[in-house]
Amino acid sequence: MLYPSPLCLRAGEVERSPPPKRSIDAVLEDLVKQLFDAIRERDLDTFAAVVHENVELEVPYGEGVEPVIGRDAVLGMFGYVLGGMFDRLDLSITTVYPGRDDDAIVIEYQGQANVVSTGRPYANRYIGVFRQRDDLISLWREYYNPLITARAMTQSDSSTK
Repeated sequence: MLYPSPLCLRAGEVERSPPPKRSIDAVLEDLVKQLFDAIRERDLDTFAAVVHENVELEVPYGEGVEPVIGRDAVLGMFGYVLGGMFDRLDLSITTVYPGRDDDAIVIEYQGQANVVSTGRPYANRYIGVFRQRDDLISLWREYYNPLITARAMTQSDSSTK
């Protein structure tokens, strides 16, 4: 779109500036919000639409959890998490920190759910490092307290007697 110089304006017209360009941080934050909404709603189509075909999901503190690479593999894992592990997983962003690199942000968020196998509530806090490539999420590295997860996944002593 062309933007005329003030000299070309007719009397009473106001010069319009080009729309502001959104920062990569804002774009990536919106992608993460869409991802979390898709998880809450169990919408794997939207989930797939916001992650890169070569997305990497890393959970460094997850016992026995190797990095998951590729959209199909990540979707398969989340199909299990959303279908077999939790009744519903609600992730909500609490704080966003701009990344030092142009393509990354760090997000603090909380998760709440009920564990299907135990019926126990699950609530954890997370820190996620997210990167984008081609306007899609290309890295999701998630840090959380694995002890909270283990407690929620384990039957209580009274239920096993």
